[in-house]
Amino acid sequence: TGDKQETAINIGFACALLDNDMTLFIFNESSVEKTQEAIKRCLDQYEKLSDAQKTRCAIVADGPTLRYILENKGMKMKFLKLGKLCKSVICCRVTPGQKAEVTRLVKDNENKICLAIGDGANDVAMIQAAHVGIGISGREGLQAVQSSDYAISQFRFLQKLLLVHGHWNYRRVSRVITFNFYKNICLYMSQFWFGLYTLISGPSLYESWTQSAFNLFFTSLPIMAYGILDQDVCMKGLYTFPEIYEIGQKKALFNAKMFAYWLLNALTHSVICFLIPVFVFISTVSPDGVDRDLYSMGLYTYTAIVYVCTGKVFLMTRTHNIITISALFLSILAWFFWLLVYSFIIIEPSQLTPWKLGYAVLDLPSWWLCTFLVPVAALSRDFLWRASKDNFYPPPIIEAMRINKAGAWDEIAKVRAEQDKKKETAIRENSLLQKKQSAIDFLRTSTAGIGYAFTGAESNTITNEGDWESRLKKVFYIDKKKRVNKKTGSESKK
Repeated sequence: TGDKQETAINIGFACALLDNDMTLFIFNESSVEKTQEAIKRCLDQYEKLSDAQKTRCAIVADGPTLRYILENKGMKMKFLKLGKLCKSVICCRVTPGQKAEVTRLVKDNENKICLAIGDGANDVAMIQAAHVGIGISGREGLQAVQSSDYAISQFRFLQKLLLVHGHWNYRRVSRVITFNFYKNICLYMSQFWFGLYTLISGPSLYESWTQSAFNLFFTSLPIMAYGILDQDVCMKGLYTFPEIYEIGQKKALFNAKMFAYWLLNALTHSVICFLIPVFVFISTVSPDGVDRDLYSMGLYTYTAIVYVCTGKVFLMTRTHNIITISALFLSILAWFFWLLVYSFIIIEPSQLTPWKLGYAVLDLPSWWLCTFLVPVAALSRDFLWRASKDNFYPPPIIEAMRINKAGAWDEIAKVRAEQDKKKETAIRENSLLQKKQSAIDFLRTSTAGIGYAFTGAESNTITNEGDWESRLKKVFYIDKKKRVNKKTGSESKK
């Protein structure tokens, strides 16, 4: 912020970045040497704190001190180390360039995603320096909004943007990317297995136009509906369990291990989608006694892959509504429509486009057997794995989904609020006890005659003698006294 140090601290208390129980490290130095000493002193002071106090520290640094820190690489890394140990870091009286430099300091030295949010033109450099920039449209103009990745009208909407839309978007995008790799590996690896089956003789298993329409017509609608509408947990549930957001922070759905899982799954399904239709096809004799050609065999495998990819999207989807279900059925119907219509179209006389091939294949019982047998064989492992994992080793997200299905978010929200309140009360009581004990230890080790006290009466004398520990307890504890209401005669504790 560009505000003064006192104003920045007051704003920090107002928006809960700071509280009275925190240990504040204030940097307000006038030279490089004093800044180095201040950083070293704060690091030493941090090591002497208790474990509970170490979790409640904050830094307040002004612009001139920040300039000394950012110019020296050693001090810059020590400041970053201290900032990582603290709960909040407030930089006041800083220029727009310093805002961007502090953002780059964290962005370049930490393997984390950095977010910057601002509402004015002086925040543009900071917004552009971060991985994700958010602009607030307000009284200071639209410069921040025009330079940002996302725009919101009020700061409080950041919670919904991150916890709700951030989680939904991460899950959708991760699944859309991995599924697109999966479906193309299924299709083109079946061509590879066919090449091995024919001893690399060169023919293609699929007709060229049908192969090109795979991504455009037959597998696009289900994954598009998934990527737009799927919600694993409702908005109220994501507010109640904000720890679900850690799925994106830990990269649980999009990493090398997850990509290898999808790759292995696609290879397994491509083998199943090729072998079962081939063995069914070569043992089939048509009713008219005529052997079917290469493209007839390709239609067996192609149909199986379309069915398996559609079923895979169905298993991934957590929100089933009329749009997602319609997308699944339209994908299958589009393939049947293509199969019936394209059989009567000859693009070139020299091209091997079979005459009435779709009608001939639909007349074979073996083709209908493949449409049922292959999806069951390919997706049964996926279904059993998901069912066993959800029931025997459920992660927190699965528990949240079950609560979402039961619709018990209001009751759980009350319980979570009570638990959080108890934790906060316990932390405050622990901090008070630690301060009390530190004060008692100081008074026990102190000697007589610490200072002087003055009174207006000549005969009165104030000394530091007596039981200091019992006096201090009166300061830190308020006894519960019973008071009797004269009208009702009832007792009340205060």
